[in-house]
Amino acid sequence: MPVGSCGLSPRAQAEWTSFLIGAALFFSRSFEEAVPRLRVAIEASPVFPSSYRLLAACYAYMGLLDEARATIARLRAITPEVIPNYALPFRDPRHS
Repeated sequence: MPVGSCGLSPRAQAEWTSFLIGAALFFSRSFEEAVPRLRVAIEASPVFPSSYRLLAACYAYMGLLDEARATIARLRAITPEVIPNYALPFRDPRHS
């Protein structure tokens, strides 16, 4: 393996980089900036559920409820667990 290579494909690197930046932007409440990063993460790895969860939350916080619902529908197609138990502390109680 060449020096500096971690064995990941550029696609995998794009997924993780985009997801991590999108997550950081989400947690800093920069929802509009997080959306394009999370979309790239979903394109790079359409079976990674956390990207859908954060994207749907961004849309909900932005008041784009139709987009949030559509994203949740896509999430439900890959997993029945929309909100995993480990995520409950991050959930806004007003959205119960």
